[in-house]
Amino acid sequence: MKKVGLFIVVSVMLFSCQPKDKQAPLIFIKGDNPMTIFLGKWFKDPGATAEDNKDKDISAKIIMTHNVPINGPSNGEGTTNLVDTSCYMTYSCKDAAGNQATATRKVNVINQIHYFATRYEMTVNANNGHIVHDTTISSINLTVDNRTNMKMWFPKLGGKNGLRIYAIVVYDREHNLFYDSVPDQKIPLYDGINRYLYGVMGIPSQSKIYDTIDPSIDVKYYLTKYRKSTSGTIIWPVDCPDSLWEVVNDDIVLDHYERF
Repeated sequence: MKKVGLFIVVSVMLFSCQPKDKQAPLIFIKGDNPMTIFLGKWFKDPGATAEDNKDKDISAKIIMTHNVPINGPSNGEGTTNLVDTSCYMTYSCKDAAGNQATATRKVNVINQIHYFATRYEMTVNANNGHIVHDTTISSINLTVDNRTNMKMWFPKLGGKNGLRIYAIVVYDREHNLFYDSVPDQKIPLYDGINRYLYGVMGIPSQSKIYDTIDPSIDVKYYLTKYRKSTSGTIIWPVDCPDSLWEVVNDDIVLDHYERF
């Protein structure tokens, strides 16, 4: 009995003298860091693993949180809905001794055509000059949309202040070209004290982006100028049937952009 008691005492002493586990686990992030994802694309956590000096594989204990803007549940998966280059995913876990580890992945949500958002020299070629005139603007900034992928903004179409329109950039695999498709848009503007309506409709086959490295862009479009008239045939906006407009002039215009 004395030997058994001695063994128990020694075992307890040895166990109590073992050093306490103070080493935090190691977290290994899978995939790219930083991670880049296009606006409007599906976001999903590429994952991470965790190893501990005592508990070995504790990947199942990882908790991930993120602030990536998505149409989906908090910290879950979903479609990205806003350009944001300051997003992070944080992975954290604890071992059995309570030691905690964290690791961070940076996430950039960008518009797929972000490289077209730069400064250009703009040349306007008007067919008849009734609405806008041939001119050159030495410096103009084009931007891409923060909420719609492949959407690009032109702030001064035809060199005219306030004539801000957008195009949807489409890639043609067969011809290895980007086309900037300008949908039908109407913009009300004042010329002096008179209010006019300007209609823009792109000519897709002649509106192209010729280079993705050093962009050169053509935007060719039909430009129509309207004035308010009781006998007009155009209703704008469509939910105001008493807002009638008639054509004053129309033109075909080519805006050419060379990277600044």
